[in-house]
Amino acid sequence: MLEHKSWRDAKLMVQLLEYQTAAYRKQMIPILPILIYHGRESKWPYNLEFHQNLASDSPEMIDMFGRQVLNFIVRCVNLRRPQVQRQIMERKLETKLILYIFDRIWDADLKTVAELLRMGQELDDTRRKVLIGKAVDYICRVRPEITREKIMEVERAVIPQEVFTSPFLEGTLEDKMQEGLEQGLQQGLEQGLQRGAEQKARKVARMMLQNNEPIDKICSYTGLSSGTVRELSR
Repeated sequence: MLEHKSWRDAKLMVQLLEYQTAAYRKQMIPILPILIYHGRESKWPYNLEFHQNLASDSPEMIDMFGRQVLNFIVRCVNLRRPQVQRQIMERKLETKLILYIFDRIWDADLKTVAELLRMGQELDDTRRKVLIGKAVDYICRVRPEITREKIMEVERAVIPQEVFTSPFLEGTLEDKMQEGLEQGLQQGLEQGLQRGAEQKARKVARMMLQNNEPIDKICSYTGLSSGTVRELSR
């Protein structure tokens, strides 16, 4: 069971206990809880043994009935530790990119972005755009001072011109979704306005027909075609 944390959470052990209980209800199999941590602080600040968390409130009870009280230990993979960082560099490139940004996110700057883009050059075009696009979105959310405009400037400086014909940040999934949403809203608005104007024109045309106004005059006033006006007169 993997739990990812990028901040200090004093209720982690209770949260993992709830997860394990839910899992045991479905199937009684051994569960190994693992914490993946890459928070701003270099070390996870809380004890990762359930008993030790209880001991702070009721140490006598744990001393007397420790073996009868539920206990479990969580293994922590701390991405901020130097030895873990060395292991990151030995992983496959996709994994290395993901772990690299997890490790550097709290201290990320434009140099971090430049290194990320250099690493991404070794990927094929499809995987590169997906991974780099996701990483950039993550950086912009966590580090709002690093804007997409600044990142694109770094990209132009880092990526060779012959490769830049297909830049990393062009056409990410989020961009396409946002672009499609905006186009859809604009088209919907235009269609709605067009239908409203047409309905109003038809209403005016019916009133003019009731007053026996000539068809050419009605067409001139409403902008409707003569065929449409004749249909309304039936």
